[in-house]
Amino acid sequence: MSERPHHIAFGMDQKGRMRAVQEVSQGLACGCVCPCCMASLIARKGPVRAHHFAHAPGVTPCLGGPETALHQMAKQIVADAAAIALPARTVREPRHVEPDQSKACEEVACPAETMEIRHAQVEATEDRFRPDVVISDGEKELWLEIRVAHRVMEYK
Repeated sequence: MSERPHHIAFGMDQKGRMRAVQEVSQGLACGCVCPCCMASLIARKGPVRAHHFAHAPGVTPCLGGPETALHQMAKQIVADAAAIALPARTVREPRHVEPDQSKACEEVACPAETMEIRHAQVEATEDRFRPDVVISDGEKELWLEIRVAHRVMEYK
């Protein structure tokens, strides 16, 4: 017996923006697609169950829709924000070394702070990485990875 896919919390509109079910019309009139498989979604707004999106009738529901929708919406929220609260943290920064030495890192303690976001870019390619969101306050840049279900690999 197969497990039913979870409800999809957010749908993607025709402009690529994530929308909550409360923001759109009911049924296929919502004009949204699944951010994972790009199939049409319906907005279910019935009187009994919690409002949610589901794959349209006749479409085989993908398993990644619920997780992808949460991940996409989280990236959108960060990119749209004016500021972000950063917890106290320890980061590893490359240490300046001579060209013939292997790169070394040093751990740097950073206090908790609120960072004003002057520029944000979703899925920007940086070197050989593609962070979920790159934010900048005009002086420093922060690469963000958003975890929904899977941890970020150590090399990132």
